[in-house]
This record gives sequence, structure tokens and C-alpha cells, in this order.
Amino acid sequence: MTKEIRWLQEDNMKLIQNQSRDIEYQTIVLFDGVCKLCNTSIQFYHPRRKAQSIRYVPLASKEALQYIKKQAVQDGLDSIIVLKDGQCYTKSKAVLSLIQEMKFPWSLLSLLSILPNGVLDMAYSFIAKHRYKIFGKTDQCVVNYQE
Repeated sequence: MTKEIRWLQEDNMKLIQNQSRDIEYQTIVLFDGVCKLCNTSIQFYHPRRKAQSIRYVPLASKEALQYIKKQAVQDGLDSIIVLKDGQCYTKSKAVLSLIQEMKFPWSLLSLLSILPNGVLDMAYSFIAKHRYKIFGKTDQCVVNYQE
């Protein structure tokens, strides 16, 4: 097991344990838990983010479905979903909201937000549609998540 997967599992276990104490998370990320691109992206993002309380939840979980229903998310299971500051972000806006929270120099990627949302969402949708063909699937989510 790689060091990154180990810390991600340890961090998520701490978050799960803290959840029982009603700790509010600043950011909740709902993601495709079997997508290698999604898992790798979270492993890349996690150590490069600015300090914040964050929770990663696989889209196929009961907890994710509760968030989706509660937020009345239109894109549902076809997009990464970021819940932050009372807002719900999907597709490219979700990715950009996470990028904005990254440490320098990675936060510079948020300059992509100057592009029209339609263009960014088209690029996101293209990658999302072909992600399994290009990057593959995992047998299980690397985030240690327990329902």
C-alpha cells in the first residue's frame, strides 16, 4: 500500500470517527469511487490543499445519495459534486472550486475559470464519458469509507 493511500485512509477514518461528534465539514466531495482518475485526483489533491476540514464520499454510497437528494443535485451520479459554503458545485465548477483551495502554485490552475463555463463543462463531460476507457476502474475505492 502506498504512503498516499495510507494517509488518505487514515485521514478519512479520523473524519468518520469525528463525524459521530457532529463536526461540520467545510467541504464535502462526492466522487466516483471506482474511477482510477477520480481516486488518483483525490490522492493528488489531498496533500496539496490548504488546511480545511474535508470529507470524501464515494458517489455509490448511501451517504452520497442522501447529500444528492438533500441538495437536489441535477447532475446526480454523472459528475463530481462539491458541497462547500452552502453551495453545490458540479462538473467543471466543482473541479475549479477544489483547485481554488489548493496551495501555490497549483492554485494558479484556477485561472482556467476565465474560460466560458460551457467550454469547461464540455471538456469535463468528454473526459468523464471516456474516463473508464482511458484510465480504467479499480475494484474498490481507495478512500477508506464505511457506511
